[in-house]
Amino acid sequence: MANRMANGSNSRRLNHQENSTQKHRRHKSLRFESLESRAMMAADLLQLDQSQYANDRFLVQFREGIPEAAALSTSVAGAKITRQVSTDGWYQATVTAGGSLLGSLSAFQSLTNVVTATPDFRVKLTATPNDTNYASQWALENSADADIDASQAWDYGTSSSIVVAVIDTGVDYTHVDLAANIWTNTREIAGNGIDDDRNGYTDDIRGWNFVGDNNNPADDNGHGTHVAGTIGAVGNNGIGIAGVAWSVKVMALKFMDSNGSGNLSDAVAAIDYARVNGAKVINASWGGGGFSSLLQSAITRFQNAGGIFVAAAGNEGANNATTPSYPANYTNVISVAASTSTGALASFSNYGTNVDIVAPGQGILSTIPGNRYASYSGTSMAAPHVAGALALLWGQSPALTATQLVSLVTSNTDAVLTNRTQFGRLNVGKAAAALAASSGSDTTAPHVLNAVFNQANGGIASVDVTFSEAVLSSSLVASAFEVTGPNGPIAVTGVALVSGNVWRVSFANQTAPGSYTIVVLPTIRDAAGNLLNQDRDTVNGEPVEDRFTASATLAVPTTRNYSANGPVALTDATNTRVGTTTIAINVADAFTISDLNVSLSIDHTYVSDLRIRLIAPDGTSVQLVNRRGGASDNVRLTLDDEATSSLATAATLSGTFRPERLLSAFDGKNAAGTWRLEITDVARFDVGTFNSVQLQFTGTTTTASAPSPSSNGSQAAPSISSWIEWLRSIWRV
Repeated sequence: MANRMANGSNSRRLNHQENSTQKHRRHKSLRFESLESRAMMAADLLQLDQSQYANDRFLVQFREGIPEAAALSTSVAGAKITRQVSTDGWYQATVTAGGSLLGSLSAFQSLTNVVTATPDFRVKLTATPNDTNYASQWALENSADADIDASQAWDYGTSSSIVVAVIDTGVDYTHVDLAANIWTNTREIAGNGIDDDRNGYTDDIRGWNFVGDNNNPADDNGHGTHVAGTIGAVGNNGIGIAGVAWSVKVMALKFMDSNGSGNLSDAVAAIDYARVNGAKVINASWGGGGFSSLLQSAITRFQNAGGIFVAAAGNEGANNATTPSYPANYTNVISVAASTSTGALASFSNYGTNVDIVAPGQGILSTIPGNRYASYSGTSMAAPHVAGALALLWGQSPALTATQLVSLVTSNTDAVLTNRTQFGRLNVGKAAAALAASSGSDTTAPHVLNAVFNQANGGIASVDVTFSEAVLSSSLVASAFEVTGPNGPIAVTGVALVSGNVWRVSFANQTAPGSYTIVVLPTIRDAAGNLLNQDRDTVNGEPVEDRFTASATLAVPTTRNYSANGPVALTDATNTRVGTTTIAINVADAFTISDLNVSLSIDHTYVSDLRIRLIAPDGTSVQLVNRRGGASDNVRLTLDDEATSSLATAATLSGTFRPERLLSAFDGKNAAGTWRLEITDVARFDVGTFNSVQLQFTGTTTTASAPSPSSNGSQAAPSISSWIEWLRSIWRV
């Protein structure tokens, strides 16, 4: 993308459609009108495309009574029978060198012992969602073919765990069509008032509000929620609309207020937050002001970290090459213009050699706060189509670099409006097909390397399955895995990418002691369509031989005690600093924590001078005591989440109480390693001695069994559903 510079102020505004008297004026904010919702319509899920068929083979049905040997020996000029397809007379014929499909079909049809000869049509699953308003989403599919061909892209997969940061007016993260796709900061413990992941933001579970400097990025304008819905509204959930990426993770970063205005410094902070916290794509549907080296540097940092920055081109109807619009004109940005349902450039849209691509941006139906939907227009609405497409494609092939992905999208566009943009109109369907075709020469089938059973809350909650290569996310459905435990079959609730080629198969937490087994069925494919080949022979997708099986045993929970003893003199506070004493408790055994109680014995006068916290080997910390007990002396405490009384009610630090923060923060973690008890004296003069601490763990160990000999193919009989799924899979193209 070209270098884009100019000078000017640093105000930011929404790129929403302006009326003709406004479009050449600069504003800090912009008001906009909602368009009406459109008619609702359901869609079919399965289609037979008779315009596509195999060119090198076809099907022949012989008359009843023709022996198999006679059928297999039949040939005509240019074709011969190669294998039996079914027991009712159907065989596959292969076109030989010099033959033609049509000529061979005609020749076989003329044989007296043949009932019929027919092309081997391709049957495909067309992933059209059942969302009630999908028929009104013309940008995804419309009769004028002015859309982005989303359904063709969904044929190759709809799953993506890519994080897209929506830097905007916030996002309604409770919206029924967005909640399941909102990014969660798993490194942060909600509501504990501590910056657990030490990223500079406390309790930033869903993102951050840079306007109010708090952890609630809710949308009080509507613009950000509309953008988020276009990118990643939950698809095929029978509700509302479908986003371009059905299962993307939306990071909500609010830097604009309810009037749609924001500060440059907050925009920069939001970009840096997105980069540090794992976003791969940023959507910036805003603009205004001139060139800022500060903002350009933030965008460059994000790009250097492997991210892609998508920006709205602007709504002045101007040529960006001569009248720059920022951030669209910065280097390392994908700038997006807006098109209409007829395929024309929207009258309000900026254009020019500095605009990279065009996407639908007029009358776009999407989510707005309060579980509602509305149609908006603007390049603000065009940019998220591109951001969603990038996330969808990246989810199908996570190994792609940002540069490779941008090249894939820009080299597979529709050749329209190329006189207004560099690359034409977004076509995510064409890009998805090209991505799949690029792997077409791949004849190496995937296999499972291992499966690791994960523990949480004293049980098994998931299994991480590692494949030998990238596999097609659309084939990683719940029915591709069979999980059983001591009480029988266990329903798989989700399959999600962890990293690389590792996929997590999730289910309800299982706490019953005994043996657990996972079977990975050979219906899973790589991007080239190769089915699983676990026994590594010459045949892929064999229903028995190519199954992978692994087991683990969950032991009966046991209680273990670990302690450290004094006496150790406590460090007293001084005029300039607090006094801190650290006690190490070594836990030699590896097990998963399901419960933890802590017993403390400390001699100290005026115990409310003390703060006490416990730190796990992985750095997780829990505040046990925070200046409780007033002027009383000595600590003789047992801290237990299940205690009837809170420490806040304790007159003295003696007895059994719930701690300041729940010890359940340690549940599901491996206990092995060095734990630290940190005792901080915040006031001078009163001194004390540490006597002892005891950590009372309840936990379980999971013993993994070696995969069965034919994990490399388990010989256990496959279920009827497995056979059906396998039979269906061999007809998919």
